[in-house]
Amino acid sequence: MNNTLIADFFSAADSRDPGRLVRTLTEDVVWTFGNSPTIHGHASIKGALSPLFQHVLEMNHRIVGCWFSGDCATAETRVRYRDQYHRTFEFPGCDLLFFRDSLIREVRIFVDNHELFLPPGKAS
Repeated sequence: MNNTLIADFFSAADSRDPGRLVRTLTEDVVWTFGNSPTIHGHASIKGALSPLFQHVLEMNHRIVGCWFSGDCATAETRVRYRDQYHRTFEFPGCDLLFFRDSLIREVRIFVDNHELFLPPGKAS
């Protein structure tokens, strides 16, 4: 496990290509995004991410820090989004990534990006 694997994961996410993203994950991956229900496997992840990737025109993760312990990496990020209304948002995030060999077997994403989904003119 190294920084390249982490960078590859975020680069794949930022591509907004579900097929590219799941190539960084094991077939039996466990995926939890915030307080959403945990999902399992490539097909479920592709289905769950499709609405996000349709809403977001651009997404960019900047890795602030990365720490390793055993098969786990903790990545602190700043995530910048540009939505379909051409608004730009940036949120702090933290992800726990658990590895098996050179693939990610579990993803736990902690980011509060709810403002991204509010209609224009609505504040939280």
